[in-house]
Amino acid sequence: MRSVFRSSALITIIGFLFITVSTAYAIAFLLVWAGFGIMFYPIYRKPCFVRDISFGYLAGIFYWVNTVNSVVAAYGWEMFLKMIFAAGAPWAVLFGAISITTKLTKNSSRKASMLFHLIIPTGVWLIIMQIFHHTAVDSFPVEAMFYQPLPLIQTGILGGMELLVVLVLAFNIAFGRMLLLKDRLSINTVIIIGCIVLCVAAWGGWRLFSNPQVEGNAEVTIVQTNYPMNMQWRVDNSDLILSSYTKWANEVDTELVIFPQYNLSGFLNDEETISFFTKLSKDSGKHIILGTYTSYNQDAGGQFNVAYSFSPTKGLDGSYNAGVNLPFREVGEVFDDHYEEIDTPIGRAGIILCYEDAVRHVAKSWAKLGVDYLIVLSNPSTFASPIIHNMQDFQDRVRAVETGLDVIRVSANGPSAVIDSFGRYRVITPGYEQVVVKSDIATK
Repeated sequence: MRSVFRSSALITIIGFLFITVSTAYAIAFLLVWAGFGIMFYPIYRKPCFVRDISFGYLAGIFYWVNTVNSVVAAYGWEMFLKMIFAAGAPWAVLFGAISITTKLTKNSSRKASMLFHLIIPTGVWLIIMQIFHHTAVDSFPVEAMFYQPLPLIQTGILGGMELLVVLVLAFNIAFGRMLLLKDRLSINTVIIIGCIVLCVAAWGGWRLFSNPQVEGNAEVTIVQTNYPMNMQWRVDNSDLILSSYTKWANEVDTELVIFPQYNLSGFLNDEETISFFTKLSKDSGKHIILGTYTSYNQDAGGQFNVAYSFSPTKGLDGSYNAGVNLPFREVGEVFDDHYEEIDTPIGRAGIILCYEDAVRHVAKSWAKLGVDYLIVLSNPSTFASPIIHNMQDFQDRVRAVETGLDVIRVSANGPSAVIDSFGRYRVITPGYEQVVVKSDIATK
């Protein structure tokens, strides 16, 4: 009994170390799954349902604490605790499924046991993912589990990231059994699934190789303002911020200029601000897009998270109200369900605001409308950790692959990027720097 406890404790420590290291360094993020795979070992050795679901729940919480700890500073403890306790639940279900399968197949042959271990837990995880897709959380927990290499992201054109996630999960289920049994069947299963993953990567690599990046048919300027948080939302900084916007709009040589979200010290729909950007667009001859909150809307009963478009000839000529809220957060926002593309000098754009790049149905709704490209207005500046910044950038690359559209990502504090329809960067900016950059972009 002591030897079982000691080996299980050692495996647990190793698994948690894998998760800690992988969430600290984006380049090692694939080790997240290896960490969970190692922790399947005690379940195979001696399953105990209550212990296993508790273990899985704690493992899921541990992962998310490492991943989204900067939420505390951004939105407070209440939202943080809601997130991690909800996000840990799927892992309790997964570990429970592995535990039950281990008990049910105790007297089965090794081949049958391996087959059921691959089918039942991965099937449970597929069901969990489908449930997620019908909630405000959507695909975020699936995609946020690890940053995949670009060739693997190409699976997004097949309908989503589920195929890749299931393959990696199956690999680690087999890997956990291999640690315990060290038999030929487990070793061969790990090798076979590993080869399938490599084949998927090879297919993705060939897709990229056979579709080399081409120069876009239009140009755009993106502005990464990088204002400190203590400058944002303060009325006494209005003149400084707006004078910077004026300078940038007048200096660039493209017809379209895109600013990020949430740098204005007031609301975007007040008469003075609307007049300012109407005049700026006319005087500079530039088409301007930016986003922030509107003031309280009496009819709607709250504030809209909104993007506005200004043209030199029409003034305010387009807008989009966000339709998705950040889960577990109530700040008096109201949301719309209406998609109306924005006309720009380089084509019709679909707008994605704030958290909306984490939910694939928003980007797909724009694609169904036949927009020419996507604009993501992002503001992760409230998060101290670069993990959230990089995660959002990764999700924008997935959205590009899924929709087959170029994506312009404009972030207040970075990274900002122009991404082609295969998830490749046309340009990417460093984080936490003030950057004005011009890039080509392909539109339909």
